[in-house]
Amino acid sequence: MKKNYHSPTGLFCLLFCLASFYAQASADKYELSDTIHSLVHQRNRISVLKVNNKVNYRMQKVPANEVIYSDESNEVLRIDSGVLRTERSVTRSERDVRLARSRDVASSGSGNYYPNGVDCQGSVFAGKDRALVKTHIVSGHLNKFSNLNDLFASALIIPDETMRNGESGVKKDPDGERVDLEKKSIVISQAFIYGIYRESDNDFHIIIGNGLAGNKRKLFNIEVSGMPGDATGSSLKTPRQAIIARFGDIKCSDGAFKPVDKLIPISIKGSLFYDIDHPPGHVGFGNYKPTTAWEIHPVQQIKFLD
Repeated sequence: MKKNYHSPTGLFCLLFCLASFYAQASADKYELSDTIHSLVHQRNRISVLKVNNKVNYRMQKVPANEVIYSDESNEVLRIDSGVLRTERSVTRSERDVRLARSRDVASSGSGNYYPNGVDCQGSVFAGKDRALVKTHIVSGHLNKFSNLNDLFASALIIPDETMRNGESGVKKDPDGERVDLEKKSIVISQAFIYGIYRESDNDFHIIIGNGLAGNKRKLFNIEVSGMPGDATGSSLKTPRQAIIARFGDIKCSDGAFKPVDKLIPISIKGSLFYDIDHPPGHVGFGNYKPTTAWEIHPVQQIKFLD
């Protein structure tokens, strides 16, 4: 009987083909992505955001219909497969009527606190609830924290139950002032960006965290606010320019963006704020929703540590 010997060349070819197959499978898994310089230009689900010759981040785009948006009536809305859902199902036609009405109100200049604030357009704040507080920096005592864990461990983060039971005095009055519990200026030396998106009031929502995963992860919402009606001389212009310079002028329809593989390190300064409009866990997207309604709003300064 003739013996069948395996050719070394054939074995090499087999190993090479297997390596190529797994390399291609790995590429498919992580989606070979394009390189962009602004999130506005991201078209693929995964793209590489190039900051400079040494710094870049792989960013995942989350479609707008997977981001939780909200109106000023404290009703949390989620668009899912063309259906708007709150505590009851809302038909697509009802949703279209509501969205059309909101656009009409915005275009007429009425409904928003600042008459020249238009939903999803420009840089002027286009909301109403607590408008003065959201667009002005607190002059309270400066509280410095090394990281987000230290902020959570401080006495400044009053339990949400206390803040929402009426004892805190927080109201939605557009002309209202900060309550005493909010009159704090906050500095965090290091935190990490987990995601960013733009709301219809023209605020940039940025979900930050402590850089940890699993049950050790802590998330917090900070907002780079829209401008007061007259943006001339507003100190809020500086952090807004910093965000646009880094990520581009993200639109409401762009959805949310989150870094994968590595997080974006920042330091921030801003005013402590309690979001009475939204219950804890109702701001953000996917698994990136802070479990508290405390925020830093508005952001006064943001620095990228990369």
